[in-house]
Amino acid sequence: MKKSILKLLESKIKGEVHNEKYFRNFYSVDSSSYQLIPQIVVIPTDEEDIIKTIKIAKKYKTSVTVRGAGTGLVGSALNHGIIIDMKKINFIKINKKSAIVGSGILKGKLDIELQKKGKFFPPNPSIGNFCSLGGMLGNNSSGSRSVKYGSTIDNVKEVTIIDGNGKKIQLPKNKKISKKIFQNILIDDKKIPKTSKNSSGYQIKKVTSNKEAHKIIIGSEGTLGII
Repeated sequence: MKKSILKLLESKIKGEVHNEKYFRNFYSVDSSSYQLIPQIVVIPTDEEDIIKTIKIAKKYKTSVTVRGAGTGLVGSALNHGIIIDMKKINFIKINKKSAIVGSGILKGKLDIELQKKGKFFPPNPSIGNFCSLGGMLGNNSSGSRSVKYGSTIDNVKEVTIIDGNGKKIQLPKNKKISKKIFQNILIDDKKIPKTSKNSSGYQIKKVTSNKEAHKIIIGSEGTLGII
């Protein structure tokens, strides 16, 4: 990878930018059996850092992969290009009937804060306290409580993503894009197999109106944008 992209990232990103060998080796593995050594690791502190990273990566035609807690078992947090570690995007704001959280927050930390308010986030994947919320959304995680409360997709009201052009999109708040998503899904609806459970592909069947456009993001594993 050209040194120019490294220097540009270092000059634009408020968070951390690393290409030291030990950093790259650390981020070359997750909980799977695979290993892919990245060229650069970016640890953003806010949305602006993510947007700038995406735009720079696009300019240099460099692949980007987002990393939550690295607990995935299929190597989805690995990449030869740029890794964006979301661990510092870890805010929590608990409201009366909902919580607004950063994608880097760990499930265990959210559970502790919710318990103080007498609340809980239903999905309970086997990795438990150690997975990130962004990873849970990306994979549409479930668990033993999903029979009663549904999977992650059934417990999320809104999603904010940064798309491949570095544009911030809030769904379903962005009514124009939400409408387009739903219209396209209606076109493809008849092509979707009639099954009781679907663990692959986009969760098209869950998007039944413009107001549920955000559900196309959940389970998309980072292919539609960064949560």
